[in-house]
Amino acid sequence: MFEGTARRLGLGRVHHIALVVRDLDDALPLWRDVLGLPVEGVLPVASDGVRIAFLSVGESKVELV
Repeated sequence: MFEGTARRLGLGRVHHIALVVRDLDDALPLWRDVLGLPVEGVLPVASDGVRIAFLSVGESKVELV
């Protein structure tokens, strides 16, 4: 049902979703070890003074900020 609605609205697949977490080092074990999502990379964002992590979910990504 969703695929038909998405097509009618001209929507493609979800590239990624971003979730803000309190502490990246505390959050990563849940997403990586418990949920089994592979980590594609952890990158510093110097301008914001934070690090972000990208994890794979099929063809989409979860971005932990």
